[in-house]
Amino acid sequence: MEAPHNVIQTMPRVAEGRFRKGVRASARWAKQQPLGAIGAAWIVVTVGVALLAPVLSPHDPLELLGAKYRSPGREVLLGTDHLGRDVLSRLIWGTRPSVFVGVFAVSFAVAVGGLWGIAAGYIGGAFDLLTQRLVDIMGAFPPLLTALALMAVLGASSKNVVIALIFTFAPSVARVVRSAALSVKTETYVEAARATGCSETRILLRHVVPNCMALLIILFSIYVGSGIIIAASLSFLGAGIPEAVPSWGGMLSKAVGAFLVTSPWLAIVPGAAISITVLAFNLLGDSLRDTLDPKLRGSQQGSTTGR
Repeated sequence: MEAPHNVIQTMPRVAEGRFRKGVRASARWAKQQPLGAIGAAWIVVTVGVALLAPVLSPHDPLELLGAKYRSPGREVLLGTDHLGRDVLSRLIWGTRPSVFVGVFAVSFAVAVGGLWGIAAGYIGGAFDLLTQRLVDIMGAFPPLLTALALMAVLGASSKNVVIALIFTFAPSVARVVRSAALSVKTETYVEAARATGCSETRILLRHVVPNCMALLIILFSIYVGSGIIIAASLSFLGAGIPEAVPSWGGMLSKAVGAFLVTSPWLAIVPGAAISITVLAFNLLGDSLRDTLDPKLRGSQQGSTTGR
C-alpha cells in the first residue's frame, strides 16, 4: 500500500523539476537570442490582449461616444474615429481577427503544405513532378494578388480570409519542405532502417517527418507575419474581414485621405500595431531558425571555437 502512495507523492516533485528545467532552458535561450525573446514576449502580450479584450477594453468597440475625431485625452486615450468610436477599444478588439486569423490560417497552411512537401519529396517520381508543376503555377502569382482573387470569388468574411491564406501559403511551404524531405531520405539512418525491413510508412513517420518538424516550426513563425500583413491588406481593400468586425486593416482603411492630416492617430495606432507584431514574429522566426537548424547551429559553434 505504501508504493502507490510514494508514487503519488513523487509526481508533484517530478513536475516541479521539469518546470524548473524548462524555465532554465527558456532563460538560457533568451540570453542567447535576446531579440527572439523580445519578439516572443510581445507575441505573448498580444495574445493576452486578444484573449482579455472584454476585460481590457474601456468601451464597446461599436459604441458611438458622440464626438468624432476627438483627440487623445484622459477619457479616450487614443481618441475617437470618424464615427465617434473609441480607437483604443477597437485596437484591442481588432487584435483578435488580425492575429488569430493569421495564426489559424498559417497553421493550416504549414500543416497542409508540410504534408504535401514531405509526400512529394519522399515518394518522388510522377507524383513529385505533377505536384511541383502545380506548385510552380500557384507560386507564379504574388501572394496578395492570389488572396485577393480568392476573396473576390469567396466573398468577404473571416472564414474566407483563412481559406485564401491557406491556398496562398501552402505551395510555398510545400516547396521548402520538399527540399528537406529529399535531403532526409538520402541519409544513412534512413537507408539502414530500410535495410532492416522497416516499412515505408514507418520510415516516413519515424524518420522523415520528425526531421522536418524544426523546419515547419520555423516556417510557421516566419509566415505568420506575412499572414497578418495580407489579412490586414485585404481588410484595407474592403475584401477581407467585414467592416462591422474591428480589425487593424479595417481601421487603416478609414484613416486614409484627409483623415491622415487632421487625425493622424487613426493611422498611426493600427499601423504601429501591425508593424510591431509582424516584426516580433520575424524576430522569433529568425531566432528559432538559428536555434533549431543544425547546420546554422554547427557553424555558429565552429566560429565560436575558432575565436
